[in-house]
Amino acid sequence: KLTSALLALGLSPVFGQTVPQPAASSAAPADVPVELSPFTVTADQDVGYQAANTLAGSRMNTSLKDTAASISILTSEFIKDVGALDLTEAIAYGNNVEMELPDGNAAFEFFRTFVIRGQAASVARNYFRWKLPTNTFNVERIEEARGPNSILFGIASAGGLLNTSTKQAQTHRSFRGAQLVYGIYDLRRASIDLNQAAFNGKLGVRFNAVASKEQAYQHYAAAEDTRGHLALKYDLTPETVVRAEYEKGKTFRIAADNT
Repeated sequence: KLTSALLALGLSPVFGQTVPQPAASSAAPADVPVELSPFTVTADQDVGYQAANTLAGSRMNTSLKDTAASISILTSEFIKDVGALDLTEAIAYGNNVEMELPDGNAAFEFFRTFVIRGQAASVARNYFRWKLPTNTFNVERIEEARGPNSILFGIASAGGLLNTSTKQAQTHRSFRGAQLVYGIYDLRRASIDLNQAAFNGKLGVRFNAVASKEQAYQHYAAAEDTRGHLALKYDLTPETVVRAEYEKGKTFRIAADNT
């Protein structure tokens, strides 16, 4: 009996207690830098008529769904499908925006102004002030920011801002394109779009050009436009990109007198 009791005691389980190890700290170091979104927007993420991001809300690359502002964007595919040849034709598909017709002589129409919701709107190119007529031959997208909230960032009037983004050089692929347009009032327009990638995807050179001539429905009124636009892009490092643009052209217009 004593042997059985000792054997039973030796087979009984023994319980112990372990000392808990200190948990690893989940707090991030205080000196971790905060990475801001890029100050550039491209049309690479646009799908058809749907744009994905914008600079109009905060002047940083922000998703449209996260932008607390009234913004409409006309993508390059939409501009091409509706056949808009300049900014005036494109904004006909915008929201609450129209060209402001001057009183008296229509010759001032060369420097066109626009209103959004009845208030004067600013016109910009790549978010720099722009006064010359805008031809869509080198336009990637058109952004319309409505309301006085647009004056919080950059240049804009109380009505809002109409910004056109130019076509940027692409470093990952080369392509060629051309377009011929013939329409009413003896409209004749030819444009080309050439992009060349080089140096193993580090350099991109893009050239756009247009030549157009059009008669108006009034006698002796006509317009001619000849322009060339060169865009360069070079990727110094994955975080550093150098871009440059140059445009030169000649715009000639004979406007009819409204009086």
